[in-house]
Amino acid sequence: MGSLVGSICYQSTAEATDAYYSAKEPSYTAGSTSYLSYFEKIAGTWTIVRKSIASNGSVTNLTSSTAPTLTFASCTPEEHFLDGMTIGWGIATAMIAAYCIKFLWNSK
Repeated sequence: MGSLVGSICYQSTAEATDAYYSAKEPSYTAGSTSYLSYFEKIAGTWTIVRKSIASNGSVTNLTSSTAPTLTFASCTPEEHFLDGMTIGWGIATAMIAAYCIKFLWNSK
C-alpha cells in the first residue's frame, strides 16, 4: 500500500513525507526584524527551522524542532499502470477487430 500526496502515489510513507515537506515554501514575515521559517531534513529527520533577520542583516537561529508526523491517504502505486494497461488492451483489441473485419471483407 502506498501513500498519496496530491495526485501522486508514493511507495512508502517516508517518500511521501519527503515529497510533502520538500515542496513546502519557506515562510517569511517582513518587519524591522524579519522572521524566516522553513522545513529542512537534518540527519534523516524533517525539522522546522526558524530564524530572525535583523535590519542590519544579521541572522539569528531561533529554534529548530521536529516537524509533525504526517498521515496520508492510502493508494495503490500500480493503479496508474493498470489503468494504462487496460486502455492499451482496449486499443489493441479495437485494432485487431478492425484488421479482422478488413481481412474478412477483402476475402469475399
